[in-house]
Amino acid sequence: MTMKPARQLFVLIPLMFLLSGCSSLKQQGHCILAGGAGGLILGAMETAGAAATGGAGLAILGGLLCHSAETDKGINKRCPFSAPKGTKFNRRGCPVDSDNDGVPNYLDLCPNTPANTPVDASGCPDSDKDGVADNVDQCPNTPPGTRVDDKGCPIILIKPLGQIQFKFDKSTLSDKAKAYLDGVAYKLKANPKMKLNAYGHTDISGPPSHNEGLCLRRAKSVTDYLIEQGVSSEQVEPYRGGIIKEHNDTRDGRARNRRVELNTEEE
Repeated sequence: MTMKPARQLFVLIPLMFLLSGCSSLKQQGHCILAGGAGGLILGAMETAGAAATGGAGLAILGGLLCHSAETDKGINKRCPFSAPKGTKFNRRGCPVDSDNDGVPNYLDLCPNTPANTPVDASGCPDSDKDGVADNVDQCPNTPPGTRVDDKGCPIILIKPLGQIQFKFDKSTLSDKAKAYLDGVAYKLKANPKMKLNAYGHTDISGPPSHNEGLCLRRAKSVTDYLIEQGVSSEQVEPYRGGIIKEHNDTRDGRARNRRVELNTEEE
């Protein structure tokens, strides 16, 4: 026997209330079961075909209602945060951001940041914008574009750039040495950020006090020549490399120890 429309409405209204209650359930499967049960109740008053159709339809409807409710409840389009339990929310439904730096309190490692201060993903200021927060940056005010390490300091790449040989007890440059340094000067002028360190050495011959002074004079002869060729004085630095105590038992070994070693630093 076919149910009259009034009786159908009498059954469907309570079922719709039941399904709407699924919006508070956390599992979609509960809603589907509720919809299916409602379909069976309705089908009991109808034919077997109506029971199957009604049960399937109401089960799908219940699942959709639950899915919609779970989505709307769990995600705020304005605040796509997955906040942990206990997080405070403002009137818009967003996690509270007390210092208005764009990082909610539960993620902010540097609360109370002054207004309009650039911050990183953890809410900490990064004044030089090198990707390292000020509270751990050991090299503040790094120039833009400088590669830095995890401490915020420039990454220095040290590369050997050759050696300059000297005659016994001399610090003057040979023509061969000058020709080589001309190429070094060209490289330094083409790369203003590159720096060169010159380390002067001597062999073991002679008094140590004399040799220590000779080490620095040799290094300065190199850096002075580079500056004369137009290299910035800020790009070159002479150092006392010291007396080399190895390989002094032969004339050739001592000759090789009378040198200036060149190393470049690149950021």
